[in-house]
Amino acid sequence: MALFNVLIEYHPMLGVDMHDELAPAVPVPVPVPMAPHVTGALLNWVIPASMAETVRATIAGGRVMKRGTDIQIMIPHVPTTPACLLAVVLTAFSGSKSHFGPRSVQVGGGPVAVALIPVGINLNLNCAQIPLPTGIVIAPNSVVTGMTWGDIIGGFASMFVDAALQAITNVILPSGLGPSIAGAFIGSPVGFSFNANGGGPIGFLGRAEGDLSDWARGVGESLGGDTKEGAADRDAAIKKLGEDVSGSNNPFGWNIYSSEPGKEGDVQRLTPPIAPALVHSLDNPAAEAF
Repeated sequence: MALFNVLIEYHPMLGVDMHDELAPAVPVPVPVPMAPHVTGALLNWVIPASMAETVRATIAGGRVMKRGTDIQIMIPHVPTTPACLLAVVLTAFSGSKSHFGPRSVQVGGGPVAVALIPVGINLNLNCAQIPLPTGIVIAPNSVVTGMTWGDIIGGFASMFVDAALQAITNVILPSGLGPSIAGAFIGSPVGFSFNANGGGPIGFLGRAEGDLSDWARGVGESLGGDTKEGAADRDAAIKKLGEDVSGSNNPFGWNIYSSEPGKEGDVQRLTPPIAPALVHSLDNPAAEAF
């Protein structure tokens, strides 16, 4: 089995994302379906990504990324056509996820993220009207690890279900300023962060999508030969989905993680509308739960 480069926070993602857009026109803007936008960002961008804080790789000392990490908001979207009116909105509520990594190599409490193509290139699942793995991550590294066929097939299965569910969400919430913002808060890490421990009503759809994606990963792992691991991941995903649907994860509370050094894992219970205004409401590892 080939060896795969470990992803770190300084690795760049470059891509072309296809979004429904609006072109300037009088008296009203003209809808333009699937307009291309050039995108680019580092894996650790505006909001802290899912990383192993104490594990570093390469001479530059970059922190190691965890599987499922999402660049999240503020990935620049540069229009390549006159259709450009939604570019700022698309930038504000963007996403780019790294789906591949070995279950057996744990860093910071989760599997490490790796580049799928052994020469040091990963295919990130980027935001789009129909999400596709168009985010090319350039990932040189002397730190490598192996993956089983179960890890690889599980990564593809997770990515496929993630993309399909996001595409369905985009059909339900079509293009436009209002729906784009609503979609971000329903199904993005931003929505999760405002609930901190991932248990509030905002972001529920995104958490449910993540649970189903995790279940699909377990199916792929079993198909790839990792039968025991796949079954465990499916069971965990079903349990988590049940908790999210039943509301047992504190469905109506607002929480933030403690900013006190040494107590980052402690959850402080707050009531709205105080919590959304706090700076640390966005700096939240639970944002990467899906």
